[in-house]
Amino acid sequence: MRLAILEDDPAQMEVLTGWLRDAGHDVHGFGLARELMRVASRESFDLFLVDWVLPDLTGEQVLRWLRVERGNDTPAIFITSRDAEEDIANAFSAGADDYLIKPPRRIELLSRIEAVLRRAQPRNTNQTLTVAPYHFDLVKKSLSIPPRQNSCRLSMMLNLGATRMRDGSVRRSIQEQSGGAVVAAGERPSGRGITRDWGFGADIGTMA
Repeated sequence: MRLAILEDDPAQMEVLTGWLRDAGHDVHGFGLARELMRVASRESFDLFLVDWVLPDLTGEQVLRWLRVERGNDTPAIFITSRDAEEDIANAFSAGADDYLIKPPRRIELLSRIEAVLRRAQPRNTNQTLTVAPYHFDLVKKSLSIPPRQNSCRLSMMLNLGATRMRDGSVRRSIQEQSGGAVVAAGERPSGRGITRDWGFGADIGTMA
């Protein structure tokens, strides 16, 4: 993940950067609020880690700028020494997704980042594509062929951005929906319909 840290303390910045890079993140550090704002106006991040007290602006002002002026809903976590209840409430009011009191603890910080990013993921439960008479489930990676199809051989061109599997593997099992018997590739099914399942990102053109 591409993370931005807004922190004016060099020692704290070094610690946070080291933890996050060791965890596999792409980390970009900023010592001034306006530096981050300039970059964030033209580049995207997956998460902001924001200190409250900064030389030029406050972390609260930066977050309100992101949310209100930029319409940016990228997750943001405050990491600050301010522990007053009012400050915490103001941070959440400004659009913070979480709040940590300094000094942060490594495992807790990484866990909170993971939780915030997980909550930010879209949850679309209706991820299906229909090209009559076929129905492709983008989540289950399955293609349903309705009854009375004369052949199980299929050649489709679906422009889904990338049809080749990223890890290179292809799994294919063809099962008759009526009875669950396995049908070998290229054979004609004897049942009313079939479902083909393959690994994520397979080249659909080879699924005939």
